[in-house]
Amino acid sequence: MGHMFSAKDPSVLIVRTVKRVLNLGENLKGLPGGWNENVENASYTVAKAALNAYTKVLAKNFPHFRANSICPGYVKTDINHNTDILSVDDAPENPVSLALLPENGPSGLFFGLDEVVPF
Repeated sequence: MGHMFSAKDPSVLIVRTVKRVLNLGENLKGLPGGWNENVENASYTVAKAALNAYTKVLAKNFPHFRANSICPGYVKTDINHNTDILSVDDAPENPVSLALLPENGPSGLFFGLDEVVPF
């Protein structure tokens, strides 16, 4: 998997003043049945849509911060019987990398793993 960011040393989080907001969003276009037909998970879908929109509001109102949303990917866990794509070891890489963006990095965007996804 090619990564847009590099965050091999998580200790950077400890020694750096971080002006970041990282929301764990969801690519709503990818939901089975789409946005309108996903009635069983309506509260989840609405909450994630609001979170993605709020990220844009934060980015606009606080331009000195880097505010982004990311769908960290689908992670193999006991709750989904280990049927998804990413291991628990690989899953944090993109969110941590996004949290470590430089001061002039992007803001107000939604990332699906390591790429910008329009929302």
